Amino acid sequence: MMDASQRQAADTIVRVMGGETLARALEASGAEATPARGFVQELAYGTLRHWGSLEAIVRTLAHKPIADPMLVAILAVALYQLEHMRAEAHAVVDRAVAAAGDAVRPQAKGLSNAMLRRYLREREEWIAKVASTPVARWSHPRWWIARVRADWPAEWERILAAGNEHPPLTLRANPREGPATRSPGAS
Repeated sequence: MMDASQRQAADTIVRVMGGETLARALEASGAEATPARGFVQELAYGTLRHWGSLEAIVRTLAHKPIADPMLVAILAVALYQLEHMRAEAHAVVDRAVAAAGDAVRPQAKGLSNAMLRRYLREREEWIAKVASTPVARWSHPRWWIARVRADWPAEWERILAAGNEHPPLTLRANPREGPATRSPGAS
């Protein structure tokens, strides 16, 4: 199920990068109709939130440019899981390799496995290597970084960092959807 979720999240990301809204991309990927909808949403939202750094790591890990956007997205989703979720590394790599083989082509399995395992061995080096570029460091487009820096020169780094934080969870009870309440004294 994890590789199906990774595949759906990657498909959502490719669609968003192609110009679709996130809601439409999730629906088109089939995420809205799956029991793992919340997991797929977390993978897609989180990967997009950290896209600048994740894509930079994927592109830097590759010895040759990767032409297939789906493969880049699958690898970025796996990196998001490895860096920002409490998932077992071997399971993430295994499922990402399977997703790459299914969604891209069977030959993508070996490349995906090699890149993800190399990243796990040399994690700190890769993170430091891409952190030198503003887009990878802040995971925001270059134009936005420049705009925030110009508009808030004293607080721009804090503002950009806040944009990458996981949003808080908010729960709201809908009294119209809950169990019927009895009025006092009713039998």
